[in-house]
Amino acid sequence: MGVGHSIQEFVGSLDETEDSLIKANIVKQSQRTHEAEVSFGGEADLHRHKKNCKKDPSHKNFIPVNNFKISHLPWRYQYPEVFELIKTLSDLTVRVGVRYTSLERTEFYPDSAVPYPFYAYRGRVFMRTGTGSVTDVVKIVGSEDDACPCTECKASGNPKKSWCHFDILTATHVVYDSDEAVHAECKVDYVSDDSSDIVLTGVSADAEIESDKCRMVCVSHDLTLADKFTQLLDKFKDLCEKVHDKFNNNKGFETLVVVPSHPHGCPKQISIGKWTKRFDMVESYYTAFTYNASTCPGSSGAPLFIMARDVSWWPYTFIHSGSNLEGNHCGATWEA
Repeated sequence: MGVGHSIQEFVGSLDETEDSLIKANIVKQSQRTHEAEVSFGGEADLHRHKKNCKKDPSHKNFIPVNNFKISHLPWRYQYPEVFELIKTLSDLTVRVGVRYTSLERTEFYPDSAVPYPFYAYRGRVFMRTGTGSVTDVVKIVGSEDDACPCTECKASGNPKKSWCHFDILTATHVVYDSDEAVHAECKVDYVSDDSSDIVLTGVSADAEIESDKCRMVCVSHDLTLADKFTQLLDKFKDLCEKVHDKFNNNKGFETLVVVPSHPHGCPKQISIGKWTKRFDMVESYYTAFTYNASTCPGSSGAPLFIMARDVSWWPYTFIHSGSNLEGNHCGATWEA
């Protein structure tokens, strides 16, 4: 089957038994280890998955991003700079959608017999969604030697010379490699069902299985979008530094966790909680956390803001990885 086939064509090509087994196995994997949302009906079925959610049927602890107020924060964190930081991080958060599963996916997690997500469905065409965040943007204007690398431009024979390069941080199990990245896109400003569709197109990916972190390169031909995100990134970094100086473990603050994400591939939500356990990797500076901030399928790859860590101030290097018996957990990150 070619990678250009639609999800509906793929599902229709399966016999009833195979179709049922694939769907059952994907759902089982999603509930056990990761939180990518899977939809065989594409965008149209995402709200149905949300309605039928087994993990958190009420979704009462998710706050629509447009409704988020400073009063939602625990009282001791109700400061304008904390509120603005979280709002800015949510503005940098995007919905990731992928429609192809790479033939190169590994069978097991490293040094284990634990099955790796979607290995059994290599080469298949169906939709899964996760979350990501913009971590860098470069505007290329009038370059003869660095033309836009998107699929549309390559096929045209006349690629655009002015374009924007975006770095998107997400989970490796959402976007495994460049073969998946070219069949991926990121929705920007997806905050309600009637949001205008602003889309970044995937072109490549550099992923690490151990930390479950993937840097996906996306492009856009909208140069004003690069200006917007450059301003947001500058604002975010400035706020991170200010907040870290004011609220760190040395000053006795409890550790706050905030997760902006796209549960079930639907409009952006914010959830708030605390970290419950910290894991320090032996003989390395890598750290991981579990936490009780609400997440659902579709939250994989979401950025975490973890307050009051007595380390440097870049919280966006932590991403949501999944949920297991320990609770919701992030991918490991170097934080010396």
